Amino acid sequence: MNDNPDVDSHPAMMLVSAYIVERGLILDPYQFDSKTNEITALIEFIKTLAIKGVVFAFDAISQKKTAQIIIESGNDYIGALKGNQSGLLEAVQENFEAIQTHESNNVGHGRAEKRTVNISKQLDNIPQFPGLKTLILIISYREFYRANIIESSVETRYP
Repeated sequence: MNDNPDVDSHPAMMLVSAYIVERGLILDPYQFDSKTNEITALIEFIKTLAIKGVVFAFDAISQKKTAQIIIESGNDYIGALKGNQSGLLEAVQENFEAIQTHESNNVGHGRAEKRTVNISKQLDNIPQFPGLKTLILIISYREFYRANIIESSVETRYP
């Protein structure tokens, strides 16, 4: 037992936060008990917001349930596609057909980057995922200039 009165004996709390980019607003964080996982907390947070017509963005959307709650709440989402959905990433990689492409080139800060953004609405042979309408593929080719040496890298992602 800890007799130090400065040590908080309450269970650890975690936060899920949101911001509205267009308005520069940060909403009050949703606080939840650390015994709950962030996916469950996120679903509750979405329900408490009671807003419609917004787009939620995730670095990865790992749960169909979360996507379904967002769609049912009258909103949309953009989620990075990673390998955490069984077969989804592989199916997208095998069946992606670009209907629109945009390229940009940027030079500065010791590097050059060519970015190609491809959009596909072809969902044949893609496993069902709530609200899935569009697939996006970004390929970034970068060259870094360091001490007269050019280093290059290629990154492919499905945001």
